[in-house]
Amino acid sequence: MEVKKFEETMGSNMYCIKNNDEFLIVDPSQDPKIVEQYIGAFYFKNSKNNENSQKNANFNDFLAKKQVHSTVHSMRSTSKTCVGVFITHCHYDHILFIEEFAKLGATFYLTKQCWYNIQNDIINCSKYMLKNPINFTIPKDQVVFIDDDDKIYIGNEYLTVKRTSGHTNCSACIYNDTHIFCGDLL
Repeated sequence: MEVKKFEETMGSNMYCIKNNDEFLIVDPSQDPKIVEQYIGAFYFKNSKNNENSQKNANFNDFLAKKQVHSTVHSMRSTSKTCVGVFITHCHYDHILFIEEFAKLGATFYLTKQCWYNIQNDIINCSKYMLKNPINFTIPKDQVVFIDDDDKIYIGNEYLTVKRTSGHTNCSACIYNDTHIFCGDLL
């Protein structure tokens, strides 16, 4: 697996974990366009938007509506596949662009408590840190609730989930033999 760290000005990092033509995003703290600049053209695995785009006679118009850069217009056979977005915990600085990823059809891997917490500007801390607090929303049909020992596959390899409540009541990390992605746990 190849790991790319995207550093964010507030101190939160977003990661792209890549295995061949598939990848996973960890903590969507930055615009999806940043991912595209690194990965190139991509689409989300199991996305309803993918099904809609196949039915849409004018694929370019569909992508323009989703505000995706022009490079995504390349043929799907040369595109990378995003298996989803993993959320380590509910704090706003780790999920600032979660709604933009949702609009593109992402599948989100997070704890059930995290799904509730992101919708509350007090718990996600945006009320205290941002001029305009945010109650983040993502469609429940784009969510996969995770728990201990669940596996998230990226190609033929996987990362294992471990609940790590402490920093928040909804924290989780993913790990394999060489990496651990834990948000603000450490």
